[in-house]
Amino acid sequence: MSNSEPVEYAEVSFKVKPHHSGLRLDEFLKAMLHRYSRNEIHTIIESKLVQKERRLRKASIVRTGDEFILLYPKKEEAVKDIEIPVIFEDDHILIVNKPPDMSVHSTNPWGKNDLIQQLRRQRKDNELFLAHRIDRETSGIVLISRSTAISRKLGEAFSRRDVEKEYTALVFGEIAGEKGTIDLPICRDEKSTVKIKMTTGGANGAPSITDYTVLKRFNGFTVVRTRPKTGRQHQIRVHFSAIGHPLVGDKIYKDERLFLKFIKDGFTEELGRELILNRHALHASSISFIHPVTGIRLKGEAEISEDLRAIIKSLE
Repeated sequence: MSNSEPVEYAEVSFKVKPHHSGLRLDEFLKAMLHRYSRNEIHTIIESKLVQKERRLRKASIVRTGDEFILLYPKKEEAVKDIEIPVIFEDDHILIVNKPPDMSVHSTNPWGKNDLIQQLRRQRKDNELFLAHRIDRETSGIVLISRSTAISRKLGEAFSRRDVEKEYTALVFGEIAGEKGTIDLPICRDEKSTVKIKMTTGGANGAPSITDYTVLKRFNGFTVVRTRPKTGRQHQIRVHFSAIGHPLVGDKIYKDERLFLKFIKDGFTEELGRELILNRHALHASSISFIHPVTGIRLKGEAEISEDLRAIIKSLE
């Protein structure tokens, strides 16, 4: 008899949408699991993917409405305590300066090193809730509420667009003019092999506006302060790519082929030469809002992160 512990599995389902109908099963899964190699996809189909209706093969054709279940073993994540600088705190809210390359909330249910888990563990306080989100690679300001009631009020403020946010970005190319507004609708890029990629234009694009001010130009680069008037997914990254000035380090919006190379091989010297920085050069610099309890307008500011400051200095 084996003494090994039984493996506990989690389930993730994938449902085929019309634009994926007709693909081979391995092609469909590659679109869903873009971080996996084709060989890894084939292994998943052989040993970890289930569907009640039929036996699955890599060449099986998928149709709209098909659902596939991926079984994967639960993996506990080792704790790595990282200092989270606090910009402001009272009994109701917390404003922190998130380091780059840290998720605000892990998609892994056993994750322990995302921002909110770090804060709850370090402060011994489970009553901490995200008021908004920023991308894992983006550094800078995140607003945290200290109760569900405050979360609700802050959520309403974000919905009314009563919260003003500013970001600092380093982009490729020298932007002409001192100020500008990018007014381009944003929608999901259905033509892209990268599932999370957005694009501008399209009949179903959501209205999206980004104001910006040039802070510095040098040697083929520009530092800009941006003020998104709307809150679309990847808005700043999409907008600056659309006007020909993608963010330094942006693997998806400079050229999605770079992202696919990164998924396959990691951040190589070749990618370093193309992208300059190993993450997109975006920092949440400030946030301004009416305090949900005191009614006083607060403004939190965070200097740009150390890695971004260093790369700007090296390029000047």
